[in-house]
Amino acid sequence: MKKYFLIFFCCFLMSCTNHQKSQLKYKESCIKTSKNNGNSKFFRIKSGDKWGFVNSKGNIVIQPVFDYVQNFSENLAVAKKNGKYGYINLNGDFSVPPKYDWAVPFSEGKGLIEVNDKWGFININGNIVIEAKFTKAHPFEQGYSKVMLQNKWFFIDKTGKIAHSRKYDKIGELHNKKTIFSSQNHKNSSIKTQTGILDLEHNTVINISDINVSFEGLPKINNGLIRFWEQDCNILCSLGMSDPKRRKKWGFIDLKGNQVIPPKFIFANSFSECFASVQSGSDEKYGFINTDGRMVISPKFDDVKDFHEGFAAVYIEKKWSYIDRSGNLISNPKFENALNFSEGLAPIQIDAKWGYIDTKGNIVITPKYKKAQQFSSGLAYIENDAVEGYINKSGSLVWSSH
Repeated sequence: MKKYFLIFFCCFLMSCTNHQKSQLKYKESCIKTSKNNGNSKFFRIKSGDKWGFVNSKGNIVIQPVFDYVQNFSENLAVAKKNGKYGYINLNGDFSVPPKYDWAVPFSEGKGLIEVNDKWGFININGNIVIEAKFTKAHPFEQGYSKVMLQNKWFFIDKTGKIAHSRKYDKIGELHNKKTIFSSQNHKNSSIKTQTGILDLEHNTVINISDINVSFEGLPKINNGLIRFWEQDCNILCSLGMSDPKRRKKWGFIDLKGNQVIPPKFIFANSFSECFASVQSGSDEKYGFINTDGRMVISPKFDDVKDFHEGFAAVYIEKKWSYIDRSGNLISNPKFENALNFSEGLAPIQIDAKWGYIDTKGNIVITPKYKKAQQFSSGLAYIENDAVEGYINKSGSLVWSSH
């Protein structure tokens, strides 16, 4: 009897351990933490009409001598001098001379530059590696850049070679080297719109033209799902009659075009950290579903924002607060506005002044600023009538322009 009990107990422990591991893996894959992608903890400052940089202690490390600068990325920062743009290094010296009409921060070893209204790419030595010939272009991500020629979008790889032979009217954001596209084909005086999912890694296209994908802004693929909509068919519709009050119903498809969450919501936002906010019910309240389509946080909020670092801002009783992934409020609704968490703190507004709370809902920096941004690399930019600069997580001013 003891032998069977021991076997059962060991199996139970293994089951619990495997469940915990799967839960941990799920948590790690869903919750994103803020990271510094600039490879340096330098912060932009403006003194008079000139720009420079300070470090996390507020010490000036690059004197404000530039007409404009952008944040560091891959140890280089865009800087403007005498009307032209180049790239400076961590010492404040130009590694790439200012000779371009515009420049975008480095990404994946390539800098996006503009010359005579055309866009191309340079390497860290300032050599042009992809000719400036595109009318529009985006920085490289996941090994590809989205570019435009003759009003058509397509992707190129890091050698400048076209990654996929076809070109499109609209292209969404990349997610694991996959994206959504849309194109209009003009044949026999008729216009047909083709929508599909492009897989750059395998050079394949899945046609989803019979599915209504929203191209408001850039369509997003998050957690492997894409939101879509169908027109709700009521009694008048079923009788072949038009009804101006017909509404859209929203659902989600996977990357093969299969409907995995039926279109049953009044509205649905894209997924963020494995949760998507949806409107459901006659009162049109917001709740959250998981990637299985199950309502995991009941629809009871008047407005919501996406989950970030495991928390989402919610609007209830005409005030903002935050909920955790279980739907629990971390504080009473008392904020006039609320921004997303970053590095464990979130900007909140009380009596038209901004301060910060922690993940337990405690006010850790008193609301006293006219403007407040999220924390990045340990500092946050703030403004009020008396000061404009950066504070640390203790609320201490580390640098001010006044």
